[in-house]
Amino acid sequence: MKTIRIFALIKTYGMRFKVLILAFLCFSTGIYAQCNKMPKWLLGTWAIENQAGVSFEQWTNIGDTIYSGRTFGLYGKDTLLFDEMAIKCIDGKPVYFMYGSMKNNRVFAGFKLTEQSDANTLFFSNEGVDFPHEFCYNRADKNTVYVWFHSANPDEACTDFKMTRTSY
Repeated sequence: MKTIRIFALIKTYGMRFKVLILAFLCFSTGIYAQCNKMPKWLLGTWAIENQAGVSFEQWTNIGDTIYSGRTFGLYGKDTLLFDEMAIKCIDGKPVYFMYGSMKNNRVFAGFKLTEQSDANTLFFSNEGVDFPHEFCYNRADKNTVYVWFHSANPDEACTDFKMTRTSY
C-alpha cells in the first residue's frame, strides 16, 4: 500500500518529488558521515617485522564512514590472509571491528574508541572479549606506528609491534 502511494506521488509531482527525496538522502547521509575522529593517518600499507619475517597491515577508505583493513603475509607469489578488520563510524565515533576470542571461541567483535584517545593515539577496548581486551595504535610520526594488545587475563603477556609505512 505504501509503495503504491510513493509511486502515485512520484507520478503526480514528478521531478520535484525526486529532487526532494534526493536532497533528503544527501542531507541525512551528510549528518551521518560526520565522524571527525576517523584516523586518516592509518590509511595505507604498513610492514610489520617479526621473527618469522615480514607481514603487512593494509587499510583502505571505502567511504566517509568505513575503513577496511586486513593483515597478510607474502610467501613467494602467494598471499596468506591472516585477518580482516574494519573501522566504522557509529554515532559519530570510530568503532573497530575484528576477530577476537571469548572463552576460547573466535568471535567478531566491535571495540569502542576510548576517551584516552587523541589525534595520534587510538585506544580501543571491549570489556566482553578476552583477547584482545584492549589495544592501541600510537602514531610516532607519519611513517611509524606502534601497536600493542592486552589480554583480559593479567597473567598473559602483552603483544606489541612496530609498523612502518610502505605506501599510502
